[in-house]
Amino acid sequence: LLDDLDEVAQNITDIQSEAAGEGMANTRVAQVILNFLSMVKERELNVVVIATAASKQLLHTSLLQSKGKHVFSVVVELPPPDLIKRQKIIEAVLQNSDVCTCLSVSDLRTVCLRTEGYQPIDLKVLVDRAISCAEQRCLGPILLAERNFSTVDSLQTSQKKDSIATLVAGSNSLSLATSFSVEVKDFMVAMETYVPASLKGLSLHSGGLINFKHVGGLAAAKQTLQETLLWPSKYPRLFAQCPIRQHAGVLLYGAPGTGKTFLAE
Repeated sequence: LLDDLDEVAQNITDIQSEAAGEGMANTRVAQVILNFLSMVKERELNVVVIATAASKQLLHTSLLQSKGKHVFSVVVELPPPDLIKRQKIIEAVLQNSDVCTCLSVSDLRTVCLRTEGYQPIDLKVLVDRAISCAEQRCLGPILLAERNFSTVDSLQTSQKKDSIATLVAGSNSLSLATSFSVEVKDFMVAMETYVPASLKGLSLHSGGLINFKHVGGLAAAKQTLQETLLWPSKYPRLFAQCPIRQHAGVLLYGAPGTGKTFLAE
């Protein structure tokens, strides 16, 4: 297993980095890996070589194709999970965690709609954070009851204190076993402070309560935005069967004060 192969054998496209010797170093590493793979193939060893990389474009070109032949006979791309796949991943993680959940199909869909751009590892972390939020939510009243009992116990004898503590411990265990469950609000709290790896460093904007009804005029621009951005998100199955390539973005241009920023919001 050659994990993160693009970290040691990168495809250097920067002229300055290539001139500084970084390009030559990556070329030498790529040549060593090619020699190793050739040796494995020539000796017909019973070995399967698997390499991983963040992107095929980041790998050194000689590792993709050498002397007109593909180095790796099979190349598999792992795209980010869509809505249905994210839902199945969250369901599987919850089942493996052995916790009680109160999530209906619509609740789970609501959570998955807010996880666009999440990778499988991000979904795993999100579920763990939601479970932690549920534990804190269930433990809060119990810890408050313990503090109240400790205040009363300080005025009583040690014998009564021990009996009350035993009673509290038993009630706490019973309460945790019967009331602990993960709900939608736990996922919402977990997502408030969590940023997935793919979205780190990006400045995202939330439109809030503003919609196209608050924008006067600009009918042609609003229609273009609806067809380009809103329709593919609202009807993903229909656009998935469409042979036309979807647009990746929209550029709004015009003089200051024409409503570009307000329309984008």
